[in-house]
Amino acid sequence: MNVPAPSTVVIVNEHAGGGRMADVFRRVEHRLDGVLDEWEIRFTDGPNHATELTRDALRGGADTILVAGGDGTVNETVNGFFEPLDGDSDEPPVAINPQARMGLLAGGTGGDFRKTLRIPDMDSAIAALARGETRTIDLGLLTYTESSSARRYRRLFQNITSVGLGGLVDRYVKDLPRLPGKLAYAAASLRALLVFKNPMLSISIDGGFEAELPAAIVAVGNGRFFGGGMMACPDAKLDDGLFDVTIMGDLTKWELATLSRTIYDGGHIYDAKVITRQGRVVSVDALSTADVLLDVDGEPLGRLPATFQLVPGALKIIAPQ
Repeated sequence: MNVPAPSTVVIVNEHAGGGRMADVFRRVEHRLDGVLDEWEIRFTDGPNHATELTRDALRGGADTILVAGGDGTVNETVNGFFEPLDGDSDEPPVAINPQARMGLLAGGTGGDFRKTLRIPDMDSAIAALARGETRTIDLGLLTYTESSSARRYRRLFQNITSVGLGGLVDRYVKDLPRLPGKLAYAAASLRALLVFKNPMLSISIDGGFEAELPAAIVAVGNGRFFGGGMMACPDAKLDDGLFDVTIMGDLTKWELATLSRTIYDGGHIYDAKVITRQGRVVSVDALSTADVLLDVDGEPLGRLPATFQLVPGALKIIAPQ
């Protein structure tokens, strides 16, 4: 049963950012009264709860959803704007309320999607909300394989999904919930580098780029940043109807470590072993028996094979133009 909702619902993940989100939000909660007429808070209590809360709020009459949490909570909220996706279907996503909009409040470990939107902190988030600036962005639709079976799932993503090393790093980041974003990703990346081997991959982009090659990371970007501020896809735009694809090829462990010095400013794309392309449909499969893991907006989720489809103009978001 859908619970009636006010026009604005704020979804708060108190555990985001190593538990710091609860204190951050309470310090600024009163400021929302100055920019919102009718609103209420709903707290998440576990994985994917933000998706359920968003769907319930939109079906109950809300037209604005604000999310206070990290990239994973934002991803869950984005998926809540749409009816559940059937992994066995190829039907496009169906919006619950096509006119509804989402806004971001600061919080979480990485905050990578906020960086692309130029919302660096809570002050910027509330200022954008007060101005009422709304833009329409694209989303990515990921079809992937469950880690423990061959079952197919589909999920929307707003920022970057990566293949390979990033998926392993995500799993290690989960063991470091109290570390700040960059430090957590740095520690998890070091641990992952010690055991990771570049998988052999088959990659197709719009049927025009076809390759079989070893690769450490394949980043399919709607946004620009991942991993706590790494500019994986420096030229990506949220509303150009295209993914930016960054393929970090057969890099040695030393080369990967060295690349980490340039990836924060986007300079890694000039490395001879890095390939960049654009496209609307990307397919990636493993050519070996070992599982190749996925990083979906900073969260560990499934494995290859995977297909990425661009969904243009899919979501209205409160952010600077």
